[in-house]
Amino acid sequence: MTLSGPRKRCPSCGKQMQRWGTHPSGTKRWRCPECGKNAVRKRKDNQVRARLFSFVRWLNGKSTLTEVASEKGVSVQSVSAWFCAFWQNPPKPQLVPNPRVLVLDATSVVPRRCMLLIAGDGIRRHPVSWAPTSRECHASWLDFLRNLMWHDTEPDVVVCDGQRGLLNAIHDVWPKARIQRCLVHVVRQASLWLTQNPKTLAGLHLLSLVRGLPYVRTKRQKRRWIRAFHSWERKHDAFLKDRTYGPSGRWWYTHRKLRGGVTMELEQRVWSYVAVMLRQGH
Repeated sequence: MTLSGPRKRCPSCGKQMQRWGTHPSGTKRWRCPECGKNAVRKRKDNQVRARLFSFVRWLNGKSTLTEVASEKGVSVQSVSAWFCAFWQNPPKPQLVPNPRVLVLDATSVVPRRCMLLIAGDGIRRHPVSWAPTSRECHASWLDFLRNLMWHDTEPDVVVCDGQRGLLNAIHDVWPKARIQRCLVHVVRQASLWLTQNPKTLAGLHLLSLVRGLPYVRTKRQKRRWIRAFHSWERKHDAFLKDRTYGPSGRWWYTHRKLRGGVTMELEQRVWSYVAVMLRQGH
């Protein structure tokens, strides 16, 4: 027995080994006094963890197997053998009965070909279930949510991006669940439409309002934010809704062709986007 733990046994004769300096890599080296064989102590869990980290990094990155093999100092065949074990054991969903908060989202795997529907536990912060689908629509979300319901998943609150098909599916499967619009999606979409530097004063004020949404924590802050948004609406209402009608009855926004007209249309889009969110109580 040593201060660092039990002595390593010789893999050839089974006798206890003794400390014998260090390996060039810095690892403690052991030597068998009977057969004279040298060895180092290896932990399989650390080895598997390191290989899994390399596999995930290769899967999500742009490196080739040749580059990974060169970095690890092994052959491409060795790296392929490491990764083969992970391909044969894909991760399995960890279904949690009746999670309080369920986060739903979809991400594109192959554009226009494959989408991945994901459900996560909003409190434990880990994925609950996932399923591939050809497109994000009401039918795909309905099948996905019904599968969750059959596994005793009935959340109190559902956090989502407000996609119409998803909202309808949630109402069909969990009519009593409360819906919370994902504020990250709201801020991201508003910043995309308004850009980081809006050309009008109305756009600057609106972007500042939307960026303040994630900092709303209490009911008092919520009421204050809604009052500020309605104040912005009243201030720019006439300008936002000013229309011009053509002979055929079709209309367009009067200020569309003015300087910053494209920005004004985007401001109207963001204003409508946030207003609908408030009317739906999300």
